[in-house]
Amino acid sequence: MKNDSYIHARRSAAYALEQITGEKYLTEENGFEDESTILKKYLEMRKKDQSEK
Repeated sequence: MKNDSYIHARRSAAYALEQITGEKYLTEENGFEDESTILKKYLEMRKKDQSEK
């Protein structure tokens, strides 16, 4: 799950494991970023792009 370069495959595997085991797998320490972290990185990238123009 951690080594697959395709994000959807990793998320699907994590979701399946959560359903089977009841444990949480979608965490940053497991190589997954939550939506707020992704949004924060996106906004930082946009801000950087705008300042370079």
